[in-house]
Amino acid sequence: MIRVLATILMVFFIFLSNSIAQDNANQEQTPQAKVEQALKELKDADPIVRLEAASELARLGAKEHTKEIAELLNDSNARVRREVLVALGELEAKEYIKDIAIFLKDKDGYVRSAAAEALGKLGAKEYTKDIVELFYDEERWARVGAIRALADLGAKEYSDEIAQLLKDSSVQGIAAEALGRLGAKKYTKQIASLLNDPDGFDRGEAVRALGELKAREYAEEIKGLLKDNEIGTFAVEALSELGMKEHAQDIAELLKARDPRGSSLGGRAALALAKLEAKEYVKDIRELLKYTLSLEGTYGDYLMTRAATEKALWTLVGTKGYAEELQEFLNDQSPNVRAFAVYKLGELNRTEYRKQIAELLKDSDPQVKVATVLALGELQAKEYKDQLISFLNDFDPIPIHTQFSYDKLKEEGLLGDNLTTTIGRVTAKVFKDWGEIKEK
Repeated sequence: MIRVLATILMVFFIFLSNSIAQDNANQEQTPQAKVEQALKELKDADPIVRLEAASELARLGAKEHTKEIAELLNDSNARVRREVLVALGELEAKEYIKDIAIFLKDKDGYVRSAAAEALGKLGAKEYTKDIVELFYDEERWARVGAIRALADLGAKEYSDEIAQLLKDSSVQGIAAEALGRLGAKKYTKQIASLLNDPDGFDRGEAVRALGELKAREYAEEIKGLLKDNEIGTFAVEALSELGMKEHAQDIAELLKARDPRGSSLGGRAALALAKLEAKEYVKDIRELLKYTLSLEGTYGDYLMTRAATEKALWTLVGTKGYAEELQEFLNDQSPNVRAFAVYKLGELNRTEYRKQIAELLKDSDPQVKVATVLALGELQAKEYKDQLISFLNDFDPIPIHTQFSYDKLKEEGLLGDNLTTTIGRVTAKVFKDWGEIKEK
């Protein structure tokens, strides 16, 4: 009976595999197709379409098409010119440095800013003096672009000129950031004066700069900003940059926040503790990770917090220790936590846990079952082939709706409208990966 069922299933799986591949091909453009589409849109009559096309080509890393992008440098629309300059900078199109430099004198301030930043990214030090002239530009964004460009160029010789802009309330935060990046320690005191600025952005950039400058003499002031709603994350990162392990306890307090809307502060705190090698807070980091995993749906920055917390835990306990933590998660009351743990153990190829993983084929939650099938596939656990086949007869068509299922399965083209379709696709993938299904 099992042999007959296996044969039927294999035929079904082959059909599914072929139909999935066809569906995916129809639904998603290849990178080359996206490039070709964007190239056509560069010539569109709508300036919004043109600027988005330039941006898309930069995102796709289409360096072989910088000529087509550069043809829009003289576009009549300032927003298009700006986006083209940004794209050429991101694509490292150094052959257009001279052309880009012309736009330092464009009539539009945003375009002048984009030209300066592009030259900075391209390392065009020969235009440093021209960029510095924008420090006195009437448009704020032109000044911003010039400051950032000098930081990118590592132009330490202009630190004094940048420091003068600490007095310009419209760009003082940008100037502080640049001085931090340039290692201009002699301006530490002036930068620190911004810690009490009413503008959160400027306070944050001052904190960031003091961290980069290793200004440990301001650690207490920075510590006092840990609970600043606007810049707490900057304070956390600065204290870790300063290596202030004596403030680890203050940072660890931030791990206890439970905000379902997804504040990223907890994740930043976890990373800071990992950098400080504060292993005594592994338990707190683990609990925050479990909390972020237990949440349903997408809440603001919680996905970033989850990723940061996972990285911190891994850093502190090592790969083996992290696998042991995941093994404990297999028994958690939250199905999201169990699904994450079983999938990760498979991904990490922790074959020593295959027996515990296989037990979760009996789990009451559909997403845990799906994750278990995927994990057994990753582990090449062919000794559970018969259980997988019999398992297919027992599940019900329950809708897939969890964040874990959506993220992981959609990414691999395995997400169906319900559990029946999804588990069929997932199991087909596993059998195919094991060589049980041969492509024709």
